[in-house]
Amino acid sequence: MPPTMVRRRKTSAIALPAGGAPLPEPGRRVPLSPFDAYWVTLPPVRRVFLYRSPPSLMPFTNVVAALRSSLERVLPAFHPFAGVLTSSPDSQELSIVLPDGEGACSITLIEAETDLELDRLVEEYDEEALRQLAPDIRRDELPAPVMAAQVTEFVGGVAVGVAVHHSAADGRGLWRFLEMWSATAAGVMEGQSWPVWAGQQPLHDRRLVRFDGDDDLASGDGRRPTGRPEVHPAAPFVAGPWEGAREAATIPGSIAMGSIGARPRDRAPLLCKLELPPPLLSFILGRLPHASGSSLYQGSFSTYLLPQLGQPAVDAPSATAASQSVIEVESEKVAPKQDAARERERCLSRRTFTFAASAVQRLKQRLAAAVNTGMPPSTFAAMAAHGWVSIARARGFTDDALVFAVFLADCRAYMSPPVPGAYVGNCLALCTASLSGSQLAGPDGPSTALLAIQEAVAEVKRDPLGDRVRWCTKFAAIPPGRAVILAGSPWFPAYGVDFGFGRPARVELASMNHDGEMVLVAGGERGSVQASVAIAADKMTVFRGMFELECDRASAMPVSESEYVKL
Repeated sequence: MPPTMVRRRKTSAIALPAGGAPLPEPGRRVPLSPFDAYWVTLPPVRRVFLYRSPPSLMPFTNVVAALRSSLERVLPAFHPFAGVLTSSPDSQELSIVLPDGEGACSITLIEAETDLELDRLVEEYDEEALRQLAPDIRRDELPAPVMAAQVTEFVGGVAVGVAVHHSAADGRGLWRFLEMWSATAAGVMEGQSWPVWAGQQPLHDRRLVRFDGDDDLASGDGRRPTGRPEVHPAAPFVAGPWEGAREAATIPGSIAMGSIGARPRDRAPLLCKLELPPPLLSFILGRLPHASGSSLYQGSFSTYLLPQLGQPAVDAPSATAASQSVIEVESEKVAPKQDAARERERCLSRRTFTFAASAVQRLKQRLAAAVNTGMPPSTFAAMAAHGWVSIARARGFTDDALVFAVFLADCRAYMSPPVPGAYVGNCLALCTASLSGSQLAGPDGPSTALLAIQEAVAEVKRDPLGDRVRWCTKFAAIPPGRAVILAGSPWFPAYGVDFGFGRPARVELASMNHDGEMVLVAGGERGSVQASVAIAADKMTVFRGMFELECDRASAMPVSESEYVKL
């Protein structure tokens, strides 16, 4: 396949309207919760939506105008997305800041074009093309933009790409934004003057997931306040589940917190005293090339050190960059800001599989019969078990060493008091399950994996914060290469994002970089599930055969290809 080429036409800024209504709480400075903070140095979530052009589609310039206008209208409801991530040396605080001044708060919108036919990308997986269709925002230095968007004109279609920093929103919050933006854009296309959105307004106030008793935790003694829930950090590199309504309960991707304290939050958020276990520290430092090997970062990682990362200009396209009309990226030669990370990505193969509703039901029925609990498994639990087993087997894990399944759970409904569903920030708990390679490779591997997944979910439902004391120990105990990351949710409405020119023909994730990762979203047909998988290139063929065969090869349809799961 020849190298792909995308030409950048224009780069502009979609600004938060100046002089409008006051911003909702917490206003122009959004202090990150500890659970948001874990994502600061990690790659943004990058999604690409491909749309075929119907015969009546308006000119591309009108499409861009509709996307711009609708983004301007929804931006006040998602105002942190127009800010920048920053650290304050004085307060030792990580925040999303919206500077004062007209046009100071904005989202970069890139307009681009390509000579490629959209149908080719819909039918064939082209990893490099997908990378070029979603902007890549800075995460290696602060300040950093929270969000950027790109719209690309194809022969026979349009692509819309978004990049959002995970510290601003978990999976549930991001999909809420996409639904609101697309509904508003569809209204603009139809000539409506007001946003078409009847849902509850988004909430960004991090005090909704604060907890009482943080003074004890900040002191570093690790004591748990009597009768009070405690902080429960989550894994920083996985997205989690989604709150579905029809199958058991909720669980998506980022980090979870305890109950809301009676007293107001009148000081900097609890960030300075949270030390990360060595494996997690290594993972973060691997994505901060300028910090790797620094003696300052040995043993702990706290916001006391963040100011030393430097404060360069936000990595948004400048006027000079905007004037460069052609950006040509050959296969595996995308501008490597982080050579080590790019080298790891080169060794991975990524594919997307769509399981028809009938295939999903057969998988659930087969697993239900095997475990004989009298209760059918949820779609997420069944798909997670299937992915865990298939990845472990493809990677040749047949020994007695443990293989870990790691995913995140949306804890909004399980907090005390519950966190409102409209909350956009990260509110997730870490879930882990472990079985030996020989167990996963054995004939009872799928059913055993299902029971382990279900028990991890049940534990979080009973007490989403109760495992915090063991969290660091459990995470640090995972040997390199023995974790399978399970992210997303079969309830995330990927194919319902209609900007006014029809449902997407294909939706892809352009930000998978872990060897042994599966991300779920709802498929294009009712009841279907789309699973995107990243695994070492030399293991993909074996994985593909196992993944399809277990769920009936005829019904698991590969369509050639990282916060959520309804549990």
